[in-house]
Amino acid sequence: SAGAERYALVHFRLRPGNAGTVMPPANLFPTFEYLKDNGYTLIKAGTEPYPEEFARYDVINYTNSPLRNFKNDLALLSNSKLNIINGSGFANLSDVMDTPVVDFGRWHLPIGPYSSKTVIVPALLYDPQRQKLLNFAEQILFFKTRQEFWEGQFFGWHFPIDRYVARVPEADELLAAVQESLAGAETEIPLTPLQTRFNRLDENGLLSILKSRISNFYLQRFESLL
Repeated sequence: SAGAERYALVHFRLRPGNAGTVMPPANLFPTFEYLKDNGYTLIKAGTEPYPEEFARYDVINYTNSPLRNFKNDLALLSNSKLNIINGSGFANLSDVMDTPVVDFGRWHLPIGPYSSKTVIVPALLYDPQRQKLLNFAEQILFFKTRQEFWEGQFFGWHFPIDRYVARVPEADELLAAVQESLAGAETEIPLTPLQTRFNRLDENGLLSILKSRISNFYLQRFESLL
């Protein structure tokens, strides 16, 4: 159909993964409405189950399609106008293909895709004992001191549910990130002062070279954590 010429690919988790956290499907609804109002067809990709709530927005269920295979995954990733990825390696494939990406729900702050077309909306660590969110520097340090998978049976990328609760992205944060990603799809937009401040939290690590950015709207909301 003509609508399929302009589509957004949606990857969403209904269960935790190595990197991504789980959030209510409704947090994506304002984004879906915005994209549909702007002529996008929505396609659900990935192996995770198709949320029933997506049907009200006519999101195509590619997950359960007999056409789903790795070759077609790559074709969809490379030809879409926007990929919305729930903390998955899909974001890195999109990055290689130079497709605009909103990478949401990942909790490991000091790493991410390289491309300037990637906007990240992270999950934050809430400490129930102190009844507060970790600031960005604390969360970066916590991740960087986790064990790697080869250091034992524990895999350090999993969300640390034994110590913290995930503060997942909210609906307005996801929508703002989508708008920021699409705005930078054609022309590279310089980092804002807040994004530059965030990257300086790990200036000797990967953040010093990555062109992807934490959503500016998100950093405005959580400036107190910088």
